[in-house]
Amino acid sequence: MRWLARQASKGDSGENRGNDDCDGHVRAGFQNDSGCRREWQHDTPPDSAGGSITMNCNPPPPVIDSARAIAYAFVDDIAYRQWGRLYVGDTLLEHVPCLAICINLGADNSAMLFHCDSDWNVRGAILSATVDEGKDRAEKNYPGVASRWIDTNTSAEAALEYFDAQPHCAKCSFCGKRPFEY
Repeated sequence: MRWLARQASKGDSGENRGNDDCDGHVRAGFQNDSGCRREWQHDTPPDSAGGSITMNCNPPPPVIDSARAIAYAFVDDIAYRQWGRLYVGDTLLEHVPCLAICINLGADNSAMLFHCDSDWNVRGAILSATVDEGKDRAEKNYPGVASRWIDTNTSAEAALEYFDAQPHCAKCSFCGKRPFEY
């Protein structure tokens, strides 16, 4: 049975399908202005106790960890299938809610598959020769993600402008270089 993951709140007649209280988060099953919508494949609701489920549906910033965001996907509701292993320290990183394909802003402009939390903080990364190779790798861990990639259309110039505007991303006071330009 396909269940639209929407929990009615007290006093909700079921007619409220908008994003009245979205604030970048979407109540599971609601659809916000950017078209973000979540569905799960379950016989029963994920939270059958009657609570509500919220997820971040904000796109990533133009720059994540000194890399320009090229494409992103929400994978929180895709079953994770371990293919290979990604360790962060001594911990095996498995299912994450968000993926981003990024290109390094520095001289090494390799593509990277970032495994992110719901706030686009990188939990782990895999280097790829190309953007397509990164997407292929993601497909092995998250079957079906290929149809979910959203292009950011962020130019290199716009990414550098965004990077320079961030308070924690100052240029060197002696040479004027950004941290990734050394």
